[in-house]
Amino acid sequence: MSRPFFPKVNRHVTYYATTTRKPRPATITALAGTGSTTMSSASIVGATTISTVATASVNQRVTILDGSNTEQRRVTGVSGAGPFTLTVGALRYAHASSTSVRLEATSVTLRVGHTTPIAGVTWRINHQDASVWGPTA
Repeated sequence: MSRPFFPKVNRHVTYYATTTRKPRPATITALAGTGSTTMSSASIVGATTISTVATASVNQRVTILDGSNTEQRRVTGVSGAGPFTLTVGALRYAHASSTSVRLEATSVTLRVGHTTPIAGVTWRINHQDASVWGPTA
């Protein structure tokens, strides 16, 4: 399991362009789709759903901020009208009701070299490097 990756402005990441597929260093200049919520009920170890006060998007990363038990998961399904049930990968830790949950950026704006910033760049799933971004193909 990799460490949680927190996209933030001025963080250096890797960008893969669709034309060259060549990795290039980039810097995040803006975030889109971020937010925060809380757990509306407790969760147990191994749970594959969490209940939250606000919703998230499918494929959005959520980070459960619980001290040394912080963990990040990708949302694979959403249901409910409040509280919302988010389907995620199995949890490593139990979390109490009202634990903070950060909704990570759904896309970012990147500056690659000295070019005009590129908006709407999404997180590319990469098990070796959590800081890889690129356009959806």
